[in-house]
Amino acid sequence: MPRVSVVGGICLPPDAISYSMLRDVEALRDLFGATLRLRCFVYAHSVADPDFVAVHSAGDLILDRHFMTSDLVLFHFGIFYGLFDTIFLLPNQAVKIVRDHNITPEALLSDSQQIEAVRKANAQRANCQAATEVWSDSDYNRQILIEAGIPGQRCKVLPIPLADHFSPDPAPRQGRTGAPRLIYVGRYVHSKGVADLVRAFTRARRQGMPTAQLSLAGSHQFADAEYLHEVRRLIADHPFAGEIDLIGEVSPESLLSLYRRSDVLVIPSYHEGFCLPVIEALSQGCFVIGYDAANLPGIMGGFGWNVPTGNVDQLACAIQQAVSSLTNGDRLVHNTDQLRAHLSAFTYAQFRENMRALLVGLGLI
Repeated sequence: MPRVSVVGGICLPPDAISYSMLRDVEALRDLFGATLRLRCFVYAHSVADPDFVAVHSAGDLILDRHFMTSDLVLFHFGIFYGLFDTIFLLPNQAVKIVRDHNITPEALLSDSQQIEAVRKANAQRANCQAATEVWSDSDYNRQILIEAGIPGQRCKVLPIPLADHFSPDPAPRQGRTGAPRLIYVGRYVHSKGVADLVRAFTRARRQGMPTAQLSLAGSHQFADAEYLHEVRRLIADHPFAGEIDLIGEVSPESLLSLYRRSDVLVIPSYHEGFCLPVIEALSQGCFVIGYDAANLPGIMGGFGWNVPTGNVDQLACAIQQAVSSLTNGDRLVHNTDQLRAHLSAFTYAQFRENMRALLVGLGLI
């Protein structure tokens, strides 16, 4: 009977790393079945699951018999946390996997505490040298690891899957009524470029773009307070009242409905290790406009427009072109075989099979 431990800092959905951790747990249970003995160790969680255990320190973890006798230990890493250092204390026979979610570059942060946390995370990334394998969310993240000195043969790619209610075969879009609808989905921090989006939308309207509606969806609880204030100020200064809606966090069901009602997802991020909203939007027939930073071109797969990162003028031009086309009745997204093939790589079924193949390669299945 395999004994498995999953370790992370927190598990507080809808946080992206928390979501990835939950899908990993689901796949492990599916793959090993009733024989699996599983424990998930985090500092804090909001999951109604008896296998999730809150620990206070690395000391608590190394005193836990299940953890220290596990056949497989899966660490989730994207920011510094002390529990990750226990990778050096595990017995040699344990298979040690790091699920790498990349680290936001220090240059994209303004808060001194966040900068210090990122510096510590970049130093802690060296822990990956002690891993049997490192599983990255994307080819982009894998390349970052290799550049950081992790041997390429130990770096694998395991993309995060779509939630089950997102179909990899987009239904034909219903006829749209009213003004074109644009959305942003993500956090309110500098690296996400939300202020760029508000500026670009305003600029496009001033340059004659037809009427459109822009909705900004994302948690205010985990936002950079100063940056969210800047976004609010830009919206307040927007001369076209009622066209920008700061709707905050939405439930999974409401998010699906929001994608289905929208025409274009705009993601002007300066850094993305993965970017789940892109494939969510594509699965619901939305067009995507994004910067050309990091993993955005890769996850968009050519099914949208990339503009130079940080170029608000070109972002405004892309938004204006998309809105004008939609106003004229043009379709921006077509249900092609290529799009379906792109999305099929992000289904849970494919994710589970990819994990199976990795575990077979390690001799665990």
